Amino acid sequence: MERKQYLDQIKELVQTVQTLLDANIALGNKQKEQKEESDRIIAGLQAQVDKLTGKLHASRRKMHGKNKDRISSGDSLT
Repeated sequence: MERKQYLDQIKELVQTVQTLLDANIALGNKQKEQKEESDRIIAGLQAQVDKLTGKLHASRRKMHGKNKDRISSGDSLT
């Protein structure tokens, strides 16, 4: 009788461990999918930042270019 209980407990523990492993694998897969989605979102946001940074630099070049032209042509206020 004692041996049967021991074997039943081992069987129950193995089933519990298998359930935990399955849940762990499922969570790992979900985490991987969410990381891939986050990476895609981050890449999109980085592209937007790069685009806006480029526009900002172009705007600054345009502004400073006008001031530079005005100063070099003698139209400055000083």
